[in-house]
Amino acid sequence: MTEYAQMDLPEALRRKEAGLACVAGPNQGWIEVARTVAQEIAVRKGWVTADCVRAVLYPRNIRPCHHNAWGVVFRSGFRFTGRFRKSRVVVGHGNLQRVWELNV
Repeated sequence: MTEYAQMDLPEALRRKEAGLACVAGPNQGWIEVARTVAQEIAVRKGWVTADCVRAVLYPRNIRPCHHNAWGVVFRSGFRFTGRFRKSRVVVGHGNLQRVWELNV
């Protein structure tokens, strides 16, 4: 059986956490800026997605060193609403993004 055919949720989650930890350090400054922008948007609109944050940061050329850093932005201070929106990022091909709200 190849590694790709293996089904092991605990191992998958362990690898996810390891990957996020790996990109968090080098992107810490960017994560703080992105999280602040996300909080401001959520206060104003009541919800936020990664695309909402991109719309503010990318025109200012504020980007993470690695695209996986996006996975860290909403891990603190936000909760998933249970809703999704299609991303408008061209290379994302309309992938689904979580809709977040402030965790107050």
